[in-house]
Amino acid sequence: MRKWWKILLGLIVLLLVLAAGAMVVMGSQVRQMEKLDFSAADPAAMADGRYRGHAGALLVKADVEVTIRAGRIARVDIARHDNGMGAPAEAVAQAMVALNTVDVDAVAGATASSLVIKAAALNAMNGGKTP
Repeated sequence: MRKWWKILLGLIVLLLVLAAGAMVVMGSQVRQMEKLDFSAADPAAMADGRYRGHAGALLVKADVEVTIRAGRIARVDIARHDNGMGAPAEAVAQAMVALNTVDVDAVAGATASSLVIKAAALNAMNGGKTP
């Protein structure tokens, strides 16, 4: 019986170490995204069309499509958003349209997801034109 407890305890410790490692890696990726210049994407300088982009930070990933019409962000559609509890971050898509910029505030409590969605939109606007 003691042998099983040792094995179980060992598995629990291993899972905790793996989870901590994943959080460290994700935290590093999120810090890199925080350094992006979100104000660099200028919809007024872009041709009308739909632009697709992707971004991810280990456990959080997003695919978005940004529609530019008459020099403005007309739509930001989130095609995919893999997240833990960051679903509220999807509100940044509406903020991007309302403010005509990717450089919007992150949603409190969903900072990583907000940054990933913003980075995906930035990637879209930096060369993700679709036919």
